[in-house]
Amino acid sequence: MKILCAVCSSEKVKTKALLPAQKRYRSSRILKTIDYAKKHKLLLYFLSGKFGLIRSDVLIPFYDKLLTEDMVEGLIKRVVDQLKRDEISHIVFYAKPKSIKKWASYYNLIEKACKQTRTQLEIKIPDKMLKPTRKA
Repeated sequence: MKILCAVCSSEKVKTKALLPAQKRYRSSRILKTIDYAKKHKLLLYFLSGKFGLIRSDVLIPFYDKLLTEDMVEGLIKRVVDQLKRDEISHIVFYAKPKSIKKWASYYNLIEKACKQTRTQLEIKIPDKMLKPTRKA
């Protein structure tokens, strides 16, 4: 199965009630990702430092956890198991550039999990997520 995967968002709805991931994460990037998934008829997943790889309709509580490099090794097995469970064979990773420091750990996690499962990984960096180059 081919999916669209986005990194979760630090901007979240803070209610104590469980919410579907796509309603919990609230940023303009997430809203654009949801639109992209609908337009391209792809099932949407999120890569989370707390939950690993989750479908956008999974109910989750409020949390605040940024994935750091020291957490990656501990999450790989979970993400590998999730890829296998959901029979994911191709991921379109809709993300900001890897050069952005906060994103490097998410890239590391998804790349390692995909390598272990032989899941095709396609990186999609939307033009609007690229930083403008400065002229000297």
